[in-house]
Amino acid sequence: MSTSAVGDSIVFIGAGNVASHLAPALERSGAGHVVQVYSRNIASARGLASALENAVAIDDPSQVIPDADVYIVSLVDHAVSEVLSRIPRNKALWLHTSGSLPMDVLECMSGSIGAVSFIHLLLPTLMSVQTFAVFFAIFQVLEWDL
Repeated sequence: MSTSAVGDSIVFIGAGNVASHLAPALERSGAGHVVQVYSRNIASARGLASALENAVAIDDPSQVIPDADVYIVSLVDHAVSEVLSRIPRNKALWLHTSGSLPMDVLECMSGSIGAVSFIHLLLPTLMSVQTFAVFFAIFQVLEWDL
């Protein structure tokens, strides 16, 4: 098992093509460890989780852990609002990978919003140094590993 550069835990909400490439790349980069993968299809969640160091697969959004450092939403656009409505709000870093949804789709999950490129960020009022490091590691992964 590799050691995370910043020690952050990451939850993937979605297990499709984007998540299947991004999650392993994040772990390889040392940006953090994926601890949970949600998919409405448990076989998809298990498939992605098995490619990761220590992730747990779930198929019920109400089982998403509340205390991860980063949540990456990688769902088909029409499912985002419904799935997020079943996950408790927190102050973590929330990102989504859609190029067509506005960043305010994540407003229900945290208090403040920012956006960069095709990943829309939802930041807590005060971002930790560790979370800031994960943010930059994600863009390194997108530029060099995918």
